Amino acid sequence: RTFNHQDPIPPRPWLVGDEAEPVIPQGKVAILAGEGAIGKSTLLIDLALSVAAGKPWLGFTTSPGSVLLVAGEEDQNDIQRRLKTGLTDWSEAATKTVLDRLVIVPGAGRSLTLMDDRGGPTALCRELIGRLQAPPDHGEGWSLIALDPLSRFASSAVEIDNVAATAFVSLMERLLTVPGKPTVLLTHHTSQIARNEQSGAATGVRGVTGLTDAVRCVLTMTKTKTKNDDVHLNVPKQNYGRGLPPIPLIREGA
Repeated sequence: RTFNHQDPIPPRPWLVGDEAEPVIPQGKVAILAGEGAIGKSTLLIDLALSVAAGKPWLGFTTSPGSVLLVAGEEDQNDIQRRLKTGLTDWSEAATKTVLDRLVIVPGAGRSLTLMDDRGGPTALCRELIGRLQAPPDHGEGWSLIALDPLSRFASSAVEIDNVAATAFVSLMERLLTVPGKPTVLLTHHTSQIARNEQSGAATGVRGVTGLTDAVRCVLTMTKTKTKNDDVHLNVPKQNYGRGLPPIPLIREGA
């Protein structure tokens, strides 16, 4: 079908934020990066809970819907502890909504590779896409697919070869076609140089530039140069809107 400039264009959907305050676009692949133990998994679970409940996240609106979170480094007990902490002080009704919409898969000790050495999908990837094609039991589509961390799902070449990195992001884009047109958010680590410089730039994401070039949104977590090592969330790459000033984070619980 040829493009008709007179066709109405729907507004761009956002998983987090809106046109005025764009944070994470809906239906795109994004990366959340930071150094080890800075709180990426904690922040990701907080996002998953907020999206599942349709509650604001860090003060920004969210697009409610079903969420799949594959926690590649956590076991079942880890997940239960994190959920209990994340749902502290939530109402019974809000907690029920979250548990109805949220699917968490503990992945510790399992092989989770989604891309083979030739850049194609593994059998696990094809199985995952097939399962996601069926909407959740309550019939709503997926709003968010979160994979934590990227290294558990990508081939060994993704961080050292731009062709492999681009192929991996392209493979992740296949997940965008499932019901709901979800955002795919991958956590990843920053480079040692970025940590030393406490840089929140997209170029600080570990690996080749093909990763950050191919995704549509990059978020980074950085420690500030204070005695408390406060943490900020940055949005250094946002293809569909202006940047935002660093967002201060306060970590509560474990």
